[in-house]
Amino acid sequence: MASENKTREQTLTTLKHIVLQSLQDVPVNVYLFGSWARCEEKRTSDIDIALQSNEEIPVTMVVDLRERIEESTLPYHVDVVNLENASHELVKKVEEEGVLWKDCRSDWETRTGH
Repeated sequence: MASENKTREQTLTTLKHIVLQSLQDVPVNVYLFGSWARCEEKRTSDIDIALQSNEEIPVTMVVDLRERIEESTLPYHVDVVNLENASHELVKKVEEEGVLWKDCRSDWETRTGH
């Protein structure tokens, strides 16, 4: 059990690092949601990441993020969802269970000193 928790934490730490590095200059909120956010994942579960922004998220940025994840050593499939194009039900699910990994408001405050 302890090794499973360590592997889980390593997986999420690696993924979070890739995501935050890829999106560091982008005003976007990033959420972990789904079974991994609820700590109910299985070996076959994918990892769900949601992107949310008040500005349009460039498709090329999402494609680049997906490529970086696919090229990583992560042993799980990762779904990257742009909430701008998602159903109301999915947006609500992310709002209810999502774990905020990146907050665009704190990014703005850090960059501007406000």
